[in-house]
Amino acid sequence: MHHLMSHLNNMERVRAAIQVIKTALSAGMAWELAILITHNDYPYFAPLASVLVGQVTIADSLQKGINRTIGVIGGVLVSMFIGHWIPLNALSVFLVVLMGMALSTTLHMNAQITSQVGVSSLLVLAFGQEEAYIMGRIIETILGSAVAIGVNAIIVPPNEVPTAEKQISKLSLELAAMLKKLGYLYEKNGDPSEALVETRKLASKMEAASQSLKLAKESLRYSPFYFKRREKLKHLILGMVRLERITIEVRGIARALCDLEDTLEFREGIVKITETTAKSIERFGEAVISPGRKMEQRLKDAIKKARIQQMLCLSGLNISKSIHIGSILTDLHRILNEVTLFIEQDCSFLENKGPGLSPREF
Repeated sequence: MHHLMSHLNNMERVRAAIQVIKTALSAGMAWELAILITHNDYPYFAPLASVLVGQVTIADSLQKGINRTIGVIGGVLVSMFIGHWIPLNALSVFLVVLMGMALSTTLHMNAQITSQVGVSSLLVLAFGQEEAYIMGRIIETILGSAVAIGVNAIIVPPNEVPTAEKQISKLSLELAAMLKKLGYLYEKNGDPSEALVETRKLASKMEAASQSLKLAKESLRYSPFYFKRREKLKHLILGMVRLERITIEVRGIARALCDLEDTLEFREGIVKITETTAKSIERFGEAVISPGRKMEQRLKDAIKKARIQQMLCLSGLNISKSIHIGSILTDLHRILNEVTLFIEQDCSFLENKGPGLSPREF
């Protein structure tokens, strides 16, 4: 698992470098293309649009391109109206920016369009209001945006699935480590309140993993490639659903430990159960990231060991003596049920449904 995390970290650095290269490449291509089409020796609107439109995902690039084009057209229209009546001075600059941004705000356009209207109206007012000049700037913006979207879609298309894998892997490892820590605290008769605080922090880490899945889904949107990655994403989403429920159970165990009375006769058994269940969570994370028969079998073996340990502990348990012990065992049992259902239901469902599956939205 740690080797996998290191590999995912390296991939993340490579993707960041590729994004920088793609942005620079699209800016240069937009400049040359704009010169050929508009016959303007300094088509600065084209590379500027490419740099601003280039985003991590194709969907974001497309949305940015649309927003920027709308903003440029709006700014040009406002500048033409003001510039026709008032020469370039402080008053005209004030009115152009004020009217442009006020109009877009009144029309409930987003912040990107509003700021672009102000910038474009100011530039056109300052550098020229001839019809040919104005049309050239609009064409340059459209060309620059189109180039950025095209480069982003064709040259090493964005793929944030590895980032989602990294987040899910981290979450599964942290859940397993937390469960082991809870067992260790119980064994050493430590203060479980500290662990309870830490388990509450798992909610933010779970949210980070969910956000990474959303970004991964967006990165594959409108992409003509990565069909296999889409299937992998479905697998990750189903795994994340299970991890959310496992997180709830781990927090429940931490709360039960805070209320637990000293029950020496069950201490060794509880520690062994938490260790074997934690190992099942680790194997579950591996099976989610690297699906296959081998990983599934390793997970099944871990689940089997954990269930045997649970049965051994239950055989000597008198719940009337400690209801909190029963609560802990119930939560541990639910964790094993979640990872078992992942194999029996989620994985088989993916195999049967294939490309037609549409997992729930995050």
